[in-house]
Amino acid sequence: MAEKTLISLGPVSARVNCSSELMPTLRDFPRCGEPTRKILSIKVTQSQSSIPDTYETRRILSGFMIQTPFYRGYYQPGKSEAEIELAPVDATLETQHRRMYGALRCILSLHLTESGGAALHGCAVRGEEGAHVFLGKTGAGKTTLAGTATQENVLGDDLVAILPDETGQFQVFGTPFAGREGMTSHHGRFSLNTLSLLTQSPQTRLEAIELSEAVRGILDHFFVFDESLQTRSRVLKTACRLAKSTTCFRSHVSLSTPIWDMEEMR
Repeated sequence: MAEKTLISLGPVSARVNCSSELMPTLRDFPRCGEPTRKILSIKVTQSQSSIPDTYETRRILSGFMIQTPFYRGYYQPGKSEAEIELAPVDATLETQHRRMYGALRCILSLHLTESGGAALHGCAVRGEEGAHVFLGKTGAGKTTLAGTATQENVLGDDLVAILPDETGQFQVFGTPFAGREGMTSHHGRFSLNTLSLLTQSPQTRLEAIELSEAVRGILDHFFVFDESLQTRSRVLKTACRLAKSTTCFRSHVSLSTPIWDMEEMR
């Protein structure tokens, strides 16, 4: 029997329609009361047959076709609708909860890109004047850095969700998509204050970088799921806007010396 529930993905809400058997896979997503943000309508089913062991996301006429070994389906930005089919339970693959988690994360990332925003591989922490975003690949110290901040100030330790508001100013949103450590995020929205490329170092210091380096750094950490010319053009435009709209650094961080004591991070 199909059931519907309204959950928060951070910058958007999702009305998920799935069977009662799949409903427990949504256990880690906060429920929404009266929705105040855009709503995505997502139908989730479980496949009764195997799904090809391939990865492909490509732009089609109405949106995106999504294919992974764990789930497949489509997303139509114009209609704010998606339909996802989870792979059958298989001990050699991820649990159904992780497959649902991955599918919703993919849809959110596509939505952010299509809306002039960005899904970035990094961590984000709220400061006195707005949000500080740190971009880094796996092992760069994102989760450890986020762990040095007060928990209620952490907006994410793996996926950073950014969207422009009605004035064009970029906002950073907390999301339920944590890294491997499962760090809890604050589900709020805050203006983008600074953006840093994260590097571990014996001494904590901030180094100003040129616009071109900031753009390259943002592109290196952008979650991009299809390689169409339209998407690449959109991503480049957003990366340039992000770099121009905020102060960008290369953050050399000693994890034994809190970066939050620096004036720029207050």
